[in-house]
Amino acid sequence: MLTITKLLIIHIVTIILILSRGLLYANKDTNISNDYNVSYNKVDSIINITMTNHNIPGTIVGVWLYKKKPIIIAKGKANIKTGKNIKSHLKVRIGSITKSFVTTIILQLVDEGKVSLNDRLYKFLPEIPNSKEITIRHLCNHTSGIFNYLDDDECWNSFNNELLRKWTPHEILKITIKHKPYCKPGERWGYSNTNAIILGIIIEQLTGNRLEEEINKRICKPLNLSNTYLPIAPFIFGEYCHGYIKKNENDTFEDVSILDPSMAWAAGGMISNLYDLNKWASVLAKGDLLSNNMYNERLKWIETDRGFKHGLGIINYYGAYGFDGLIQGYNTCIFFLPYEKATIISLFNISTIEQVIEYSCI
Repeated sequence: MLTITKLLIIHIVTIILILSRGLLYANKDTNISNDYNVSYNKVDSIINITMTNHNIPGTIVGVWLYKKKPIIIAKGKANIKTGKNIKSHLKVRIGSITKSFVTTIILQLVDEGKVSLNDRLYKFLPEIPNSKEITIRHLCNHTSGIFNYLDDDECWNSFNNELLRKWTPHEILKITIKHKPYCKPGERWGYSNTNAIILGIIIEQLTGNRLEEEINKRICKPLNLSNTYLPIAPFIFGEYCHGYIKKNENDTFEDVSILDPSMAWAAGGMISNLYDLNKWASVLAKGDLLSNNMYNERLKWIETDRGFKHGLGIINYYGAYGFDGLIQGYNTCIFFLPYEKATIISLFNISTIEQVIEYSCI
């Protein structure tokens, strides 16, 4: 069974293998062309094995190394029904990578003096349980203890069976409030998509603008991320890779590309492509849009129970900084290794119902 845990292992192993000198660098006596071909073929082999073993319809992988020709591989189907082959420029839904954008805007607002990491949630949403103890920092690093709305059975069933249902952030908050918090604020790490929904609401309160407008103005336009946006419609505009879900091992692929983004919104609603994510991975990891002080705050790591460390809208896999995402039909992963100045991006157009359950969907 293809689970998010297995996919994360695939991502991590791919990163380790790609960055090992035995994979990326051929014998020093060989020429640059042969060196690139050896690297490309070995990466391609890993992708072939992964796709075969896990029945993945389509994969897009990009590896950028300092002062070396990038390795870009796109193979499989972007549309199973029509037989259209996947291309490296196609858009995909990026799931929880959205959180890295949203949290960056919060940190920018802290830099601008409009909010503090120590401000209490009570100032913005007093109806949330423990709001007088929960800080902005707790929301950013998932130590708030706030209930994850996708753990609500009724919400979960609707979420997966009514893909075109329109949700509002405050509907999601009403679901959250019905449940007790997981723990006291700051007590431990616990992943909750509700944290990101709340951060999106706070951004709109502080700026007076819609979240998608702030993402575009503060991040996408300055970085020229022309294929990256938070949609308000169920469709992916332009050329895109269809996303698929399998209910079980023996089930056929179900196309779930068309879904209302309000179901995920600030927690996982964005769309992007390989080349935009390459730019973003570097900026996210190096803190280019933040002050030095705020970048240092971002990299204050919290230990998790999932094998990685969590900062403020960023995760650390054994020294690789980035984020990963899962939403119906798509698995995405972006990482930048500061020491090696290398970026690795992996995009799959599949998820299973087990993955979605395990990872709370986004």
